[in-house]
Amino acid sequence: MNTLFPLPLFHVFSFIMLLQSVVMTETDVPMEQFDFSAMLRAIERYHVMLLPGAPPLLVAMTKSEEARRRDFSSLLIIDIGGAPLGREVAEQLCCAGLRSILLGLGIPITSLVLSIIEVILES
Repeated sequence: MNTLFPLPLFHVFSFIMLLQSVVMTETDVPMEQFDFSAMLRAIERYHVMLLPGAPPLLVAMTKSEEARRRDFSSLLIIDIGGAPLGREVAEQLCCAGLRSILLGLGIPITSLVLSIIEVILES
């Protein structure tokens, strides 16, 4: 599974996701610094299957004209942390062809995830 890391690795959420992908021997696609257009190109170019992020990232993806032109058919899971995701954003992602969103709820400072909610999107 190819995992893109648009988040800073000094943040515990991104660091734990990176450790998980190394343990699972997945392919990591790190970003030197966040650039929205570069992230969209990387998802398409490297056939990213897992994208960890925060709700503002998904809101930007649903509103971006460039994101609508990109092929995200490889993207299977978006792993969200930090805040709840709004229903209308999830519905817009469903229309874009995304299959699953993982919402991680927990204590970010200790990287303890208390609950993971999988939202299966149906078109």
